[in-house]
Amino acid sequence: MRNLTLVTALTASIIFSGSANAEDHSGTDKAPPKLVVAISVDQFSADLFSEYRRSFTGGLDRLANGAVFPSGYQSHAATETCPGHSTIMTGVHSGRAGIIANNWIDLSIAREDKTVYCAEDERIDGTSFGDITAPTQGDYVASVWHLLVPTLGDRLKKSRPSLAMLQLRARTGPL
Repeated sequence: MRNLTLVTALTASIIFSGSANAEDHSGTDKAPPKLVVAISVDQFSADLFSEYRRSFTGGLDRLANGAVFPSGYQSHAATETCPGHSTIMTGVHSGRAGIIANNWIDLSIAREDKTVYCAEDERIDGTSFGDITAPTQGDYVASVWHLLVPTLGDRLKKSRPSLAMLQLRARTGPL
């Protein structure tokens, strides 16, 4: 839970840092931001963040001295990676977003292995994430099939079609 708390705090501080110090400029046109960054760090607890905060340099130092919420929390019980990331990037609880867990059982799917991974499209033949069929059927096909609501990136792209999007992961794993 602490890990998800820090992830939420970091992401919220990044996304909303501009509005925390906003001034009233009603009546003036303001250019949209040139860069929006969302960072999610699994296993980076609020305790670790506080312990090493004085050691941060560069971008982490800038973020650490901005808006930080070390006592923040997500008000849902599914504190796994997939539901947490979907909540952060959509702004809705994981049940509404459609990402209820990292994995779940769906007895209605045709394959032998009924385990569904949050980022797979089990409708595609030959895909599997579970231990039973993955060795014979191959890796899962990544998809947003289960995500029921738009993400922050979707909303930004809709408002500015020329916007470029980039996602980076430092490790393999969920979402």
